[in-house]
Amino acid sequence: MTSDNKQVVGALLGMDLTSGTGGVQNYGDLRTMYGYDGDSPSWAGTDFGDPHLITGRMYSGKWPGLNLVHCDLSPTDRSDDPDQPRRCVYHNWAAMPGFNNPPPEFAGRGMECIYRQMMWPGGIVVDNEKRFQRDAIHDGQPYGAGADAQFIGPQSVFSVGGDNWDLKPGEEVNMIEVSAVGGFPYQEAVEMGQQWIAGTMSEQQRLTRYFTLEDSLFTIFRRSQDVIEPAGTNTSTVAELEAMLAANVDLQSAPANPSTFTANSSTDKLELSWTEVSGVDGYRIYRTTGNRLGEQPWVRVASESDLGPTATSHSDDMDVQVGVGYFYYIVSVKNGYESGSFATRTAKAVSPVTTPAGDLSDVYVVPNPWNWRYQNKVFVTEVGNPLPGFADQVTFHGIVGKCTIHIFTLDGVEIKRIEHEPLQPGPGLELKFGTEVWDLKTDGGQPVVSGIYIYVVDDPANGTANGKIVVIR
Repeated sequence: MTSDNKQVVGALLGMDLTSGTGGVQNYGDLRTMYGYDGDSPSWAGTDFGDPHLITGRMYSGKWPGLNLVHCDLSPTDRSDDPDQPRRCVYHNWAAMPGFNNPPPEFAGRGMECIYRQMMWPGGIVVDNEKRFQRDAIHDGQPYGAGADAQFIGPQSVFSVGGDNWDLKPGEEVNMIEVSAVGGFPYQEAVEMGQQWIAGTMSEQQRLTRYFTLEDSLFTIFRRSQDVIEPAGTNTSTVAELEAMLAANVDLQSAPANPSTFTANSSTDKLELSWTEVSGVDGYRIYRTTGNRLGEQPWVRVASESDLGPTATSHSDDMDVQVGVGYFYYIVSVKNGYESGSFATRTAKAVSPVTTPAGDLSDVYVVPNPWNWRYQNKVFVTEVGNPLPGFADQVTFHGIVGKCTIHIFTLDGVEIKRIEHEPLQPGPGLELKFGTEVWDLKTDGGQPVVSGIYIYVVDDPANGTANGKIVVIR
């Protein structure tokens, strides 16, 4: 199967992306639809495969798709119907033909018209160029060949049915579909973007490499199809499907996620806890900084060799720093396969804390001075990552207990008040700690300008402490 995506993009760029090392392999009888974030060579903005201007990470490094493995011929014949699926092209910024203006015989029944058009031939042919076409992938032909360029591509709608599907009450037809994603690992996407920014990767190299995700997706589909319905067999019922999956460990379903997962501050470490999942081999915990979206790489801080199937807690003290906010997620592991990473991802950052000092004489602030140029140089220029959240704040150390921190300008105007309270990791639990963060913003939420600021720590039980903070924008 030749990729119609490569044909279109290659034609726009005047390049051959469909042969040699730029071409996809022959995946023959796959019946699939898939999507990607299309590239626009005429648009100067960042889109498909372009790098983030700060992090250098390539955008859209994932190609999702859906493949039809089996579809019963009829309610009484469980063999696979090679004429399925029927497929419908759509133009996502224009009305679908026949919906708003159906033929007279379908007046008021636009959806029925759409359905019958999906069933072409035997339905209504709209016109030769923009008609709804049957799927041609399983015939080994480029989809949409000869059609207008705007109707060529992976954007499509699966439809199944036909003359054999005259279903009566109580009858059923079984289908098996596999969804998959082909994608780049985070670090590879970062390295590709850095090469693109540095000018060491050409436009053709960039697109050729990105279209390998198509091969990756189709390889997954081929592998799953060969297991679920090997040549000469019919896998139709749920019981037959489960038997096939059980016989092949490489295609077993992902394990369930822990139903709860919490991360709490502790002295010089973070305390993590979760709900046990039955039948798994163990757990893996991942950590990042900056934000929960993963702009900074996720680092595995514990694996199933550390966290067995009955583990429900973990103390993370691996290179954690006071004043740095950390985000986590946990996955359960079965036969080397992980559960999803999004269900348990923490929404708020947590940071380790220090033990309270004996008195207020040990209060100090870091970094001091806080220098924007230095922070930007370290995180953005040298590391190639965005400025993480903890780089845009200062941290007070040496606080004794419950107190109020006042921030003043040099002329005595209070611009920020911070109430420092003991942490409460759980009901009836209290953790005293000696650190507190200021995000360099006023009570009104405005970032402070360059200057010298006075802080006063007011502790009713231990007196007061004061000092200066230098901010350089």
